[in-house]
Amino acid sequence: MRRPKVWAEFTVRSCPSAALTAQGFEEIRSGVANNKAREISLPELGDQRTAITHYNSGLDETTAVALLRVGTVLVELEYQPVPEDSGWSREFEQLASMAAARAQQVQNA
Repeated sequence: MRRPKVWAEFTVRSCPSAALTAQGFEEIRSGVANNKAREISLPELGDQRTAITHYNSGLDETTAVALLRVGTVLVELEYQPVPEDSGWSREFEQLASMAAARAQQVQNA
């Protein structure tokens, strides 16, 4: 069986302070989560993290979303469509880990 093509989109935001970034994290997290979202686990990444999958009725597919806060940087990762096989979660985690590492690297410069 051939795996469907997936795409990943990163949105990166930065705030002048970690406190503002933490507030932004909570606001975005509450906007992404809904009653049909299913929380999924992520490894320890950054200062705050959350990840969900949800059904996108407009696209008729399931989307995975990760939100990470690393200091004053917020990274949102959208990954879709979520394939039927379980191998997608490893790739999703690798993308989230790469984004968190890059956000940390930029702040350390």
